[in-house]
Amino acid sequence: MARPSFTEALASRPWLLADGATGTNYFQMGLESGDAPELWTVDHPERVRSLHRRVIEAGADSILTNTCGGNRHRLKLHNGQDKVREVNMAAAANARAEKPKPKHRR
Repeated sequence: MARPSFTEALASRPWLLADGATGTNYFQMGLESGDAPELWTVDHPERVRSLHRRVIEAGADSILTNTCGGNRHRLKLHNGQDKVREVNMAAAANARAEKPKPKHRR
């Protein structure tokens, strides 16, 4: 059975389950204190996608794109102020890549 769309899920129940503890998971996956997790979208997309995949498999209705600090002011702290577009585009692509495929009925 195909998963409902976001609006269908929201209309069918009073809550949705989202991902969480992204930073904690990234630290367990090798992120070092002081590193920018947003840069992982470009530097370690396989790790970002792995986390997306795991939370989807755990039942999350939605996932976040790891772009909370994906702006020039925050990325400037890591000399990444010129990577704002690249980081945000990669983050969206990583999340979309793990979107569950619809199951077709036979």
